[in-house]
Amino acid sequence: EFRVAHGGGMIGLSLIAIYSNNPLVYQLVGWGWIGAAVVRLLAYLPDRPKITADYLVFLMTEIVLGVFLLW
Repeated sequence: EFRVAHGGGMIGLSLIAIYSNNPLVYQLVGWGWIGAAVVRLLAYLPDRPKITADYLVFLMTEIVLGVFLLW
């Protein structure tokens, strides 16, 4: 359920951004990725997950995609 709602939402937004080719839509998706990175960092405080390579790769991917789309 969670993967469908959130992962599917990002895929849907990304496809609409490509289809519409509107800079504002690209910014919307970029802010979504930046928001995901911020929430990942904030969730670290109460959850204290192990810092693994996967955690860092996902965090860096979210930040890079977000910045790239906002540029």
